[in-house]
Amino acid sequence: MASSETEFRHVLSALARRLRGAAAPSAHEPKEGGWDPAAQERLCRAFQAESFEAVQDVLNSLLLAECVYRAYDGGPAAAAAALAELARAFPPGLVTVRWLQCSLPHVPHRYLVAADDGNGALYVALMGTKAARDGCGRRIVFCGHSLGGAVAKLCALRLLRQLPPAAASAGRVRCVAFGAPALGNAALAALVAARRWDRLFYSLTLPEDVAAAPAAPSGCPGMPGTETRLGQRFVVDATLLCDLRAAGRSDDLADTIDYAAVYRHIKEIVEGPPHRLLEAVAEQIASGILQGNARVTGVHISVAKPHVAVGGVVESLGVEVRRWRKPA
Repeated sequence: MASSETEFRHVLSALARRLRGAAAPSAHEPKEGGWDPAAQERLCRAFQAESFEAVQDVLNSLLLAECVYRAYDGGPAAAAAALAELARAFPPGLVTVRWLQCSLPHVPHRYLVAADDGNGALYVALMGTKAARDGCGRRIVFCGHSLGGAVAKLCALRLLRQLPPAAASAGRVRCVAFGAPALGNAALAALVAARRWDRLFYSLTLPEDVAAAPAAPSGCPGMPGTETRLGQRFVVDATLLCDLRAAGRSDDLADTIDYAAVYRHIKEIVEGPPHRLLEAVAEQIASGILQGNARVTGVHISVAKPHVAVGGVVESLGVEVRRWRKPA
C-alpha cells in the first residue's frame, strides 16, 4: 500500500478500475450485488485466492488497514466516512464491511474491529498490538499495514497456536498484511508449513513499499508455501546479445529489438502462474526471448528474490542463466 494519502487513493482507484474491467459482475446479478460463478472464479485467479470469500477478505482488509489510521487522526466518524468513501470506488459485492468500532482513546495501541452481515467475518485492523478477544462465533481476519501488518501476523499466529488443531486448520482465522515487514525464521516456517497454516496468510506489497526485514524471510510470515500460492517479488535483469550494427547505421527501429515486447514477456512470466524455483522463472524468460526475437543470439538472465527464508538475514538470493541460440 502506498504511504501517502494521495498515493493510496491512486493505487485504490487503479485497483478498482482493473476489477471492474477484468471481472465485471454479471448483467443479471442479484439485487444484492452478487457475482456470478464465472466472475468469482476470474477474481480468485487474479488474486491467487482459494475462494471468493478470501478475495472479499483481502479487499475489506485493504480498506480497513487505511481506515485504522483515519480513526487515529480523526476518531470513529472519520474512519466510518473514509470506509464509505473508499468502498464506493469498488464494484458492488466486493467490499462487504457494514460496521466498525474503534478502540477507546486511552488504549495505547490503536485498532478497529469491523464486521459485515454477508461473509460472517470479524476483522481486526491494527496499528500496534491487540490481545486476543472473543470472536462471537465469527471468522477472524487480522489485517494491517506496515508495522501493523507484522503485528497482525503475530496475533494470528498466537491465536492459531491456542486453538485446537481442527479449529486452527478450518480457516476460521486469516491474516491479510500490506507492505508489512517479514518476520520469523526457518523453525517458524517449518511449523507453519507442517500445520498447513500458510494458506491462511496473505501478504501483499507494491514496488514502492519500503518494508524492512528484521528477522529474515520474505513472504508471510516467511514460508515457501505462502510465497508459491500468493506470488513473490522478483528482481529481473536481462542482457540480450545481438548484432546491432545495422541499427547503429540506420537509426531505424525496424533494425533493432522490440524492447517493449521483451519487457511484456518478462512481466507475463513473473506475474503469471507461480513457480516453485527461480531457475524455472529464469529458464522460461530466456527461452521465450530467444524464440520471439530472431536477432537475439544469446541471453543472460538473472532473477533474484529479496529476503528469502534461509534461516538468516540476506538482502536477496538469485540465479543467473546464460543461453545461446542453437545453430540452424
